[in-house]
Amino acid sequence: MLVVTSAVTVETFLPGLVRRLARSGWDVTIACSPAPDGAVPSVPGAQVIGVGMRRDPSPVADLRAARGLWSAMRATEPDVVATATPKAGLLGTLVARGRRVPVVVHLMWGLRSETLAGRRGRLVRLLEGVATRYSHAVVPNSASLATELSRLGMVDPRTVTVIGSGSSHGVDLARFRPAGEGAPAPPAVVSGLAELGAGPVVGFVGRLTADKGITTLLDAVRLLRGRGQNVRLLLVGAAEDLAVTDRIAVERAAGLPVLVVDRVTDTAPLYQVMDVHCLPSLREGFPNVCLEASACAVPTVTTDATGAVDSVLDGHTGRIVGRGDPDALADALGPLLDNPQLRARMGRAARDWVEQEFGAELVERRHVEYLAGLLGAPVGAEVTS
Repeated sequence: MLVVTSAVTVETFLPGLVRRLARSGWDVTIACSPAPDGAVPSVPGAQVIGVGMRRDPSPVADLRAARGLWSAMRATEPDVVATATPKAGLLGTLVARGRRVPVVVHLMWGLRSETLAGRRGRLVRLLEGVATRYSHAVVPNSASLATELSRLGMVDPRTVTVIGSGSSHGVDLARFRPAGEGAPAPPAVVSGLAELGAGPVVGFVGRLTADKGITTLLDAVRLLRGRGQNVRLLLVGAAEDLAVTDRIAVERAAGLPVLVVDRVTDTAPLYQVMDVHCLPSLREGFPNVCLEASACAVPTVTTDATGAVDSVLDGHTGRIVGRGDPDALADALGPLLDNPQLRARMGRAARDWVEQEFGAELVERRHVEYLAGLLGAPVGAEVTS
């Protein structure tokens, strides 16, 4: 049984892993919250059970969710329960241990408490610690996240494993392709960028929130423009932070060339118009967007934040700078924007790296082999029929 909080997470992170598990002979059940309309996602190879879980603490709702998970596990009697995301990790781990599930694994995809302060930060860290301390095994999706969990005393180092080079599900190398090989960007995006004028494009893909470092990126682009570089900024993602949304609006009104694309069903074509990808994040688990950009042969500039620091080979596939530092970010972006040959060299190296370490099929196979090893099950040939 795979337990995650959100139906969106199921649709985004789990289909490939489920397919690989099913082909390897596993009987897979997923427990997650239904979508807002009450529907549960359809995932080939898995039974999906709707169990409502709220992201924020809610004693009544959490008790109801725990009862739903208890019923689901009683009905399926799983040999392995693998949880991911904070609320599912908390409730799924406690219920699985209460039902004496033989193997309980927490897939750690980030440390939400890392950028929370005060009482809320302490509460979230306490809840995150339940999943990491009471699981039989913890799988952080990056080496730096594993290090941070150990530093905070949230895990027994003997229970922690980073699978391969990290990542929760890798990148689809056939879908994310270099410019000219992948699907072209939508005409509306191309024309929208053209209206901003000339110059190379710095692209960001992700939630438009403070945690992602959007204000630092806006400051860096303003600095670059002040230095005479005609850079344009493409922000791809949903606005989830009113303060960040207001800041973007202020910068656009002041003349900063920013295009926001907030409703995207497929991000792959958007990388085709980027010259440099930038993720100035303050915290991550292992950012999939950096793998997507790399697969498209676009170099990335990111930060030394947990998780983000693992997603770039500094000086080889992109650059790593200190988090929250717009001057350092501008200094790293500038040479890449000025030098097409440097961008091309780093982009080729980035594509080679993801082909070697982060292809989705490789990452999924490593996860299945790891889970089978925990259970002591043989890893045989996949069922192809």
